[in-house]
Amino acid sequence: NMKGGFVFILLVLVFVGVIFLSTSGSLEKIGIDKVDFSIFKNNSSGTSAKSGGTIKKPEPKNSRSIPIKTIASPKSTSTINPKNIPEGFVLEQLSPFFQKIELRSVSPGSASSYGRIRVEAIKLLEGEAVSMRGWQIQGKRAILYIPQAVANYGPAGVDSPSDIVLKNREFINIYSNTSAIGINFRLNKCMGYLENVNKFTPALPLSCPDVLDDFGNYNLSSQCEDYLDSLQTCALSKTNQLWLQNSNEFACRSILDQVNYRGCFERHSTDKNFLSSEWRVWTGSRFLDIRHDRVLLFDNRGLLVDEYEY
Repeated sequence: NMKGGFVFILLVLVFVGVIFLSTSGSLEKIGIDKVDFSIFKNNSSGTSAKSGGTIKKPEPKNSRSIPIKTIASPKSTSTINPKNIPEGFVLEQLSPFFQKIELRSVSPGSASSYGRIRVEAIKLLEGEAVSMRGWQIQGKRAILYIPQAVANYGPAGVDSPSDIVLKNREFINIYSNTSAIGINFRLNKCMGYLENVNKFTPALPLSCPDVLDDFGNYNLSSQCEDYLDSLQTCALSKTNQLWLQNSNEFACRSILDQVNYRGCFERHSTDKNFLSSEWRVWTGSRFLDIRHDRVLLFDNRGLLVDEYEY
């Protein structure tokens, strides 16, 4: 019996061995021998991969560091020296036109004389134009909004005022008295003729074109040429001269009828340099302190453009 039992055990071992050999061939075919079971093992930190251990993403091939573009704030790019910021203000309260448009001069006047404020564009870019609409000048006592004016005053005097627009090196003179003709305007090279009829305070500049230059090639008589040459700049001609009654002076009388604002405007309004750099505005009010004041200029957004103290 023991011999029989031994044989039985031997047969069982042989049978198991055959099955194992056949099964190992199948495992090799499906590649199980190549499966990585390390994911079920603890990582180097002792934390299981299943329990939230740190997993690093693979680095991409040929990866490069992408630079990050930094946008500088207005403060870091500003060219304004902090020492130049007026007292009581910070950089964010300054207008884009700070140090570009200035209060060039301020005179409060007195009980017997008018006051004047001059606003001038000094550093605008070429071709840049700035509307003064909504701009204001503030003193201790009151606020003045810069008014409108006639940009090109015609001889008919019916032009409507519009917003003042400044380009570089153009300026506004603001007076505390009133206009002799009740309007504000931009000066031109013929404006001096208006001074003969209306007395402005201050007086308009007498810088009209030379009359003889305008009519010297009209084949005029020597006497007519002498008379034209004797006229002061922007002076109105007098056509009641006895010598003008001569029938041969018809051409001269016709020309003298054009020596005035209308004639000058019609001859020169298309000139490139016809318009002046100066605008004149009369407010009819005194709002500055006669003795001491801090005058502030603000743009249409309420940002500070300039200050002037006296």
